[in-house]
Amino acid sequence: MNDADFSFHFVDQSRSGSKTTTLIGDDTTTGSIQSLSGAAAALAVVRTAGGTIYVKGSSPALQSALGLSSVTALTVAGKWLSLEASDQPYQSVAAALDPQKEIDSFTPAQPFTESNPRRFHDRMVVGISGPVSGGTGATHTVTLYVPTEAPYTPVGATLTFGGGSSAGVEAVAFSHWGEQIHPSTPHPSVSFSSVSS
Repeated sequence: MNDADFSFHFVDQSRSGSKTTTLIGDDTTTGSIQSLSGAAAALAVVRTAGGTIYVKGSSPALQSALGLSSVTALTVAGKWLSLEASDQPYQSVAAALDPQKEIDSFTPAQPFTESNPRRFHDRMVVGISGPVSGGTGATHTVTLYVPTEAPYTPVGATLTFGGGSSAGVEAVAFSHWGEQIHPSTPHPSVSFSSVSS
């Protein structure tokens, strides 16, 4: 699979107890868009083809994602902040937009088990299950659903984690493999360096 193919749209929803978080995104080589909502603090991220990253969110989300102080985050909450490669949080935010990161989160490790073919998002698939790669304990299990006919790009996955009152489940659906997006530059925006100094 080349770089152009390794682009996709995804809808990722996780539930733990009564809290649900939804992450929707398009991760491509020409640009990326992600939006987080639900139990987690709201956050939107855009990476343009030129590499500049734009972040907009609530005060708690900006503190967590960009390391801003509570006072500064409150001042710029709801505004687009532009990050360049020289800005301290740039690399960590860019890493979150890497398509490989989203796929790796749902890639099982050995030993594998294989389910019987079933229909999943209008495709016949088999589920490949195993412990979470890099996870801890048998309470973290992932199942990746792979079509039985070409193209074999995954159509989704489920992940169970934790135990007891902290048990949760995460499910993702993948689509639009190989399709590139070209996000427009958000306007107006404020440079991260001007508010973090």
